[in-house]
Amino acid sequence: MSVEQHDDFRKRRSDVIRTHLRNDPKIRAGRRRMRVRFMLGVASYTVVLAVTLIFAKSVTMAIHDARSYRLMVAPVIRDLPDTHIGHTLLMPDPISTQISAFLRPYINAGTREHHAGGHGRIVTDTRQTVPLSLQDQN
Repeated sequence: MSVEQHDDFRKRRSDVIRTHLRNDPKIRAGRRRMRVRFMLGVASYTVVLAVTLIFAKSVTMAIHDARSYRLMVAPVIRDLPDTHIGHTLLMPDPISTQISAFLRPYINAGTREHHAGGHGRIVTDTRQTVPLSLQDQN
């Protein structure tokens, strides 16, 4: 076999193998399963990310009230129109508001931290100031 014949034979053989691989039902089913698994993975990660972000927003709203939360995100969404996805994601929604209302008693139970009048101090429900460092005792 000459070099040209050998090259032509290899080319025809690879074309036949490619055609058979493309039309093999087992390989096509495997590729289909791989695509489905990939799309399910992307969808599950998207759901986990969305739930995590909603929970983070709810915890932030539970620590602060809804009005304070709106003031915190106001600089970020100031230039965004109401229909922008960032505006929709950052503003309080009914789901995160309900979750924050559920979490608020658990997060704010016992002590509340107030930043007005002294940094690093915890003010208890009876309004006794407790120092958090030795420098605050003097």
